[in-house]
Amino acid sequence: MVWGMQCGCEAQLVSVGVAAGGSGTVRGVRSSGRQQLVVNFNRRTELFDQLKLRLARKDASILRSNVRVPERMKDHRLHVTAVASEALQDKSTVLFCDVCVNPKVLSPEAAEFMLSVAASQSVLSRNESQDASYVDLTLQGVHPGTFGPVLLVCTTTMFAAAIEKSDVEKALRRAELWRRAVGPSFSVLPVVAGYALPPEIADFAKDLGVLSCDINRRESFQSLFRGCLKSNIRTHCSQRRLQPCRGS
Repeated sequence: MVWGMQCGCEAQLVSVGVAAGGSGTVRGVRSSGRQQLVVNFNRRTELFDQLKLRLARKDASILRSNVRVPERMKDHRLHVTAVASEALQDKSTVLFCDVCVNPKVLSPEAAEFMLSVAASQSVLSRNESQDASYVDLTLQGVHPGTFGPVLLVCTTTMFAAAIEKSDVEKALRRAELWRRAVGPSFSVLPVVAGYALPPEIADFAKDLGVLSCDINRRESFQSLFRGCLKSNIRTHCSQRRLQPCRGS
């Protein structure tokens, strides 16, 4: 059994390889051609399983020895969208109760690690990995019906800015990148939030299967999500082989 681990330069990509010459084996699989893709996928799944276990234990030092978070990732949380992200985080337990129980913020270290693994295995290009890293807030929780892991990939607007079509499209695009990155390990749902939600934008988001909310409308959080959930959450759940909970 031959293992190899390389840490890349600025992106600190994690890759798994074998000894030169291609004659080694990894977990009984020949390290050549198409079978090597199976090895890479299995290794990526193992890494995600290890990550989920440490998240469940609330281990703050998630694989820190293998990951170095660039300053752009740390500073991104201090952007002008941080206020909206914090407001969304504070209300997340109520907002997402139909699809996610006990949502917790996925740390920048964990997010960067997951995207780096996907990039190292050529699941995402470097540009796609960078785009996916610019989400404003990523929440991880458990689906109330199947108890499977769920990722809520959230895009928020600036101070007092209304949600626009471009925000909805951005949320959907980045959620798709995250869905490709994590594979079947998580169910990924796109979320867009802001301080004003025009009716036509709400309908547009609903048609695309993006959960949308107006952070200012405290009295109607549940109603904002209910319509979108009824028509779209079954599609997301079926793609990830999940069962929607009662009431959705």
